[in-house]
Amino acid sequence: MAKVVTGTTNLPLDRLYSKVNNLSAAMDEETETWQSIAMILGWPEWQIKGRKNYVEAPKASKEQTKKDLEKKLGVRFL
Repeated sequence: MAKVVTGTTNLPLDRLYSKVNNLSAAMDEETETWQSIAMILGWPEWQIKGRKNYVEAPKASKEQTKKDLEKKLGVRFL
């Protein structure tokens, strides 16, 4: 909505909105000191922190992967 107001009235509300978001993220407990400083200076949270809900897929061992392939293909590997 702030971008619409900025586009129609030429008031920089979108910049104010992003600055408020940066300051609130900078004050978050999970934010490190260098991240807080960067966000206060103007870098957006998504550039500093990255993805919030990033979950890495579990890695299977080579032996488990080998066994799974043998079952699927019906072939025994050496």
